[in-house]
Amino acid sequence: MTFAPEAFDSEGNYHNSGDTLFRSIGAYLAPDDAPPTPPSSAETSPSSDSAQAALSVASPSVQSAIVAAVEEDRKRYGGRTPVPAALIGVWDAKGNSFIRAFGNADLEKKVPLTPADHFRIGSNTKTFVISVLLQLVGEKKLSLDDPLSRFPLGVTIPNAEGITVRELCDMRSGLFEAYGTPQFAALNMKVPENFDPRTLVAWAVQQKPYFAPGKGYRYSNTNYLLIGMIIEEITKDSVGNQIRKRLLEPIGLKQTSYPETEAMPSPWVHGYHLDKAGTYQDLINCIPFLGNTSFGLGITCSEAWYGYTGALPGYNTADYYSPATATTILAWINYQAKEPVEGVASVMVRDIARIITPDHVPFVYKESSEPSKP
Repeated sequence: MTFAPEAFDSEGNYHNSGDTLFRSIGAYLAPDDAPPTPPSSAETSPSSDSAQAALSVASPSVQSAIVAAVEEDRKRYGGRTPVPAALIGVWDAKGNSFIRAFGNADLEKKVPLTPADHFRIGSNTKTFVISVLLQLVGEKKLSLDDPLSRFPLGVTIPNAEGITVRELCDMRSGLFEAYGTPQFAALNMKVPENFDPRTLVAWAVQQKPYFAPGKGYRYSNTNYLLIGMIIEEITKDSVGNQIRKRLLEPIGLKQTSYPETEAMPSPWVHGYHLDKAGTYQDLINCIPFLGNTSFGLGITCSEAWYGYTGALPGYNTADYYSPATATTILAWINYQAKEPVEGVASVMVRDIARIITPDHVPFVYKESSEPSKP
């Protein structure tokens, strides 16, 4: 896996369109770091009954069903042509794995996608950031219930004394989306010199909050800009260094990185979009927000699947783990579409879960995920 910081962001998130601006953003991942066997701790090891509830990924019929589902999703959501490429990885409780690359990493040069290609992961970076934050909580450096006003962040936040760190993590602060401000739109995807997250936050807090802290849920990257700034204030270090020292190196994620430049590690997959024609308990204390899906501390929870998704121009990733069945599903594509609302990668995870764990299907909403008619 490999991931890089997104533009303007000390922890790496962005949800919009653009090209030049986004060469330096988002996480990128390659599946070399994916665990070949599931965790062995008592908390995550499956019972014999639950483990048997998931079909073996070693089964040829299961693998054929996964391939058929992914190919159908590529055709359904790719516009006039299929989604350019998709990388799928599934690991089950017995250590069996199925990794398959579909399509081309570079359409112009007809370069096939391989499992070694790196992807930008976007908001999947939030889970790394939350892991660092919770380590700091465990070290008594801060509490999730500390008010935002405790931290000198170099920018004035209205009602900072009434917003807790937990509410930032849960997307329940009510703070306006930094990337939705008029000032950000006026940049027209051109990055000014000496630009930093404080500028974005300052723009966001000039806008009226969506609601009072704790009184609702609203996905806003402003929350995680602030969490990144809190980590840097406490550690006197960059978020990237903290992720590297606390997570990547100890765990041995050699293909995962948080680079500070625009360059992606080689090999990497080109991103595309359609033109106009086409372990901590608090972590999984999830709050419902849509259908059978809930949101915890930098993690999405749905039908006992836990993980996160990321979306950037040209990239969409979804990484999910089921502790009950010790099953992991990863779906990464080099394409971003407006529909379905949950993202094509999440739909692929859902369709694979429907095959492997038919009694536990995530991301089921009242509204259909079918693309709208042209």
